[in-house]
Amino acid sequence: MANTMVVSQPVAMQSTVLSNQWSTGIFDCLDDLPSCCFSYWCFWCAACQTSRDYGEALCLPLVDLFGLGGCVPAIAMAMRADMRHRYGIQGSLMEDFGYAYILPACVYCQMYREVKARQAQVQPVILIVPNNPPPPAAPALQASAPPPPATPPPQYPNYEAFPPSLP
Repeated sequence: MANTMVVSQPVAMQSTVLSNQWSTGIFDCLDDLPSCCFSYWCFWCAACQTSRDYGEALCLPLVDLFGLGGCVPAIAMAMRADMRHRYGIQGSLMEDFGYAYILPACVYCQMYREVKARQAQVQPVILIVPNNPPPPAAPALQASAPPPPATPPPQYPNYEAFPPSLP
């Protein structure tokens, strides 16, 4: 039997696509029909899944449902801006706000497709490490130092006389 241990460690690699654009357009939902349907018919589930897949908290998009009076999609806008920054995609904060405010399902569908495209480029690295024990250490040629002299145990006061009796 071979004494080897296989260790598999996912390693994030820089994207090989050197594009500064989104991998799909905001209206390219029909290119990926399942994610399109999921985003439109179960919007909050799709938004939460996209958030989780991107590495954020699962229920973070639900803050948009209740936060800031429900009129400013701050989380969708912030996630889109962060995704642009992380992947080096060109755009502006006003563009992120406009898309997130007017087309939130399209925004989450586009972000979902972008995360899928970027994660497909991360490949696991497999290392094969021998599992042989190290050779035994050579015996020491020097004589060891003598042990230190034994010290007597510390003397503690006699606490049996406590508490002292009061006169």
